[in-house]
Amino acid sequence: HISDGTATIFCGILPLILPDSNPFNRNHDWKYELIVKWTQLEQNVSWGSILLLGAGLTIATAFEKSKLSDSVAQILGFASGVPRAATSIIIITVSGFFTEVASNTSTVSIFLPVLDSV
Repeated sequence: HISDGTATIFCGILPLILPDSNPFNRNHDWKYELIVKWTQLEQNVSWGSILLLGAGLTIATAFEKSKLSDSVAQILGFASGVPRAATSIIIITVSGFFTEVASNTSTVSIFLPVLDSV
């Protein structure tokens, strides 16, 4: 089964494999050069941002699969009968505390489905 992650990894690896010019062009001497060299990626890519984003989405997936997001939705369920201004303050406060223990990416990934159900 091919997921979005599989296609993303495949597209990310292609520039490390494919040549930077057409090997079938007979107008010049062809030499195999990569589109991007690994050393260029090591130096120029913000790996911390990629790891933070990946970790946040992984935490959000774990929340969904463990049904913890359903528990959070039940806890916030009482807010459906409260005026919108009070609901906004409650949600802002809860998500503010949540960002103290989780990344912003995972907080958004967790709270958006929860807020959709509330």
